[in-house]
Amino acid sequence: KLDDVNGYQRFSLALQGNTARPEDPLSITAAERAVSGGNALVALTWASVKGLRYRVERSLDLQTWTIIAGDVYADAATKSYTATEALSATRVYYRIREVNP
Repeated sequence: KLDDVNGYQRFSLALQGNTARPEDPLSITAAERAVSGGNALVALTWASVKGLRYRVERSLDLQTWTIIAGDVYADAATKSYTATEALSATRVYYRIREVNP
């Protein structure tokens, strides 16, 4: 609404991120492990929003995280990524993070 006296706009409102989101918090919904050529292949799946980008990170201690896949583009309601690990790795943790535009 314009100010009746000065003709100036009193405020502006800008919205960002009005893309539909999954109802549940972002989390890995499936993790399947297979062995191939001396490596462990870990297929991770999560609920995604079509058009958004995600980052896959791994940790050996839940303290230090390393990006193993950045800008994974979601083209459907679920997204998957397969990580390759050495068979000697005893514990590996993964997390998925949304990449902000």
